[in-house]
Order: sequence, then C-alpha cells, then structure tokens
Amino acid sequence: MAAPNWFVSALLLPLSIPLLVVMDMGRWVAAPLARRRERAFVASMTERGRVMELAAFEAAMARGEGTAIDEAATAEGPWRLWWTPEDVRSASPYPAAAGEWVMVAWESQWFPFFTWAAGRYLDGDSGTARLVVVPARDRLRVQEIVRGGRYVTVCSFAKVPLGRAAGA
Repeated sequence: MAAPNWFVSALLLPLSIPLLVVMDMGRWVAAPLARRRERAFVASMTERGRVMELAAFEAAMARGEGTAIDEAATAEGPWRLWWTPEDVRSASPYPAAAGEWVMVAWESQWFPFFTWAAGRYLDGDSGTARLVVVPARDRLRVQEIVRGGRYVTVCSFAKVPLGRAAGA
C-alpha cells in the first residue's frame, strides 16, 4: 500500500527547507557579483566613448532619430538600453524583433536577428551602439520615451551561430 501524499510531503518538508536556504544564499552571492560586472561593463563602455545620457537619448527619440535597442543580456538580467543613429530594421538582413523580451526570447525565428544585432551594435569591442545610462528612478519612463519611435528588442543570450540560425 502506498503512503498518502500528505505523509510523503511531511517527510520531505524538513529536507526541502535547507535546500531552499542554500538556493537563496546563492542569490545573495550572485546579485552583488552581477551588479559589479554590470558596473565594470558600463565603465568599459564609458572609456570607449559609447555611453549616452538619458536626456540626449530622449531628445534623439523625440526628433525621430536612430533606433532604441532594448537588450536582455541574460534571462535574469541585466536589462540594457542602447541607441544607434541607424535605422536597425532597414539595415537588418533579418526580420527584427520588437516587444517584451520574455515573449520573443525563445522563438527561434528571431535568433538570426539577435545574433546579427548583438554583433553589429551591442558587442563590447566591435559594436557601434551607445549604451544609454538610465537611472533607476527613470526606468519606467523608457517605454514612454520610445513609444512611436524606432525600437527593437535583442535577447543577446538567445542566439546561435548565424549558420545554424539560418538553417545552414
């Protein structure tokens, strides 16, 4: 005779609590490391002259100049905002993704665009886009700023080599 579900759950509960604590401790360690890596990335973009202040970005978008690029660097973050003077949709040899990254990240139809755009615009060494510095207090305003302007989404973690993405 099998044990009732509540009995198995009662036995496993004491084992699961330490596991949850260990998993949570991992988050406490990982978060400061991720923030440090992001600060280092921003510093490196600043040294390369590839940073744009939010006011300049807002003015460019209001004038209809360039394209805003919304980047999800990993599934857990960070989120980055970039700007390029180019019309990314016109320049792209692939259909461009736009919208909530959680909706497009896992759809393989966008992988060629993600790979192409990440290499051309977002790469720390060879990219051409400028990283927009968005203070935490202004994060919610970004959607309002890009509304009506040129805007694309790039999930730089959800990409594959272009040959594989294109079916070669």
